[in-house]
Amino acid sequence: MSHLLPHSPISPKRGRGRPSVMNIFRDELHRRAREGTLEQTQAREMRALRGWYLADNPNDRRMPQIKTLRRKLGREYNELTGVPN
Repeated sequence: MSHLLPHSPISPKRGRGRPSVMNIFRDELHRRAREGTLEQTQAREMRALRGWYLADNPNDRRMPQIKTLRRKLGREYNELTGVPN
């Protein structure tokens, strides 16, 4: 597949390397927002998301650190809660 152009409709969505679990966290963040169960602070929400994932996947080596979750999902959390960026 290395001969495919990056924007080819059949090219892989991500590049090489370990698949990310960030979409799983993003989906759960949005589900919690729809249900009105987000934590009151971004830090608490990221800890809750990490704990939620660890409960079912304790040995998953792809587990991001809280700092990574805040960097990747912090802006979305702020938008969902109405906190200015």
